[in-house]
Amino acid sequence: MSVSEEDFSPNVILISLDTFRADRLAKAPFISESGNRGWRSTQFWSNSNWTLPAHVSLLTSSPPIEHDVPGVGSQLPYLDERIPEELTTLAEAFQSAGYFTAATTDGGFLIPRFGLERGFDQFRAEESGEGGDSFLRHQQSLEEVLARRGGQPFFLFVHSYEIHDYFLNTAPYHRFVDPQADREEVAHGSWLEEIKKGTAPADYVSRLYDSGIRWVDGFVEELVTRAEAATPGEDLLVVITSDHGESFGDRPGVWHHGQGLWEEQLRVPLVVWGNFEAAPRGKSDTPASLMDLAPSMLAASGVPIPPSF
Repeated sequence: MSVSEEDFSPNVILISLDTFRADRLAKAPFISESGNRGWRSTQFWSNSNWTLPAHVSLLTSSPPIEHDVPGVGSQLPYLDERIPEELTTLAEAFQSAGYFTAATTDGGFLIPRFGLERGFDQFRAEESGEGGDSFLRHQQSLEEVLARRGGQPFFLFVHSYEIHDYFLNTAPYHRFVDPQADREEVAHGSWLEEIKKGTAPADYVSRLYDSGIRWVDGFVEELVTRAEAATPGEDLLVVITSDHGESFGDRPGVWHHGQGLWEEQLRVPLVVWGNFEAAPRGKSDTPASLMDLAPSMLAASGVPIPPSF
């Protein structure tokens, strides 16, 4: 990604779709087409196979061995874990450049006490909910940003767990389910324990996962469309990625995430789209990772890159 002008300050939206593996990108038509019209990476990798360390790498441009969140040997609920003060966050970099900064997350590990709130003028973290409640909250956060920013450009970080939670087996994930042929699987309820044990029906839970991707794709389209419509004449840069992927028994005995350094758990999508002439265009096959993204976003926005990146 590169840009071209001095004093260039586009509005920026960074969207992290938790647990979105790269080889399922085609299941998200809006995001896929945004990559075709903009810029995309075919070899983009997470720095971890689970949520917290991956997002800290994303937001501080540092590898897990450096940021150490959570530290080796630490245990849930990680009460004493926090991003080291010497590491600048992406939000702090945007804030220092005069941006209004906001985050809206689906909770879990994306909460302020790990230091993730640093640099955000507004940080909203709540648990995800069935029926699109979290999508509504993310849309409301965008409206709050538009109302509060004044004349500032904005940086909005959006995190969704709705792909991650496909195992709940609730109505929003039944898009690709056959009510008759799959009636026993539908009635089962959550498949999480079976997924962890590797005993879940792989085809069925994989279809739930794809349904989650399609559901989230619609939300992303609404969010981006609303952001562009609400800021006529302003430049907008949208970056869409994920923290890690998911395994469905692709390799014998390997399911879920967090327990293997396999491609299914580490290769994630990266799509970048902008509505301005100098916005990134094309495709890259050069390997890169989450920790490369923050400095690239700053460079693409004309914002100085902190020394710790």
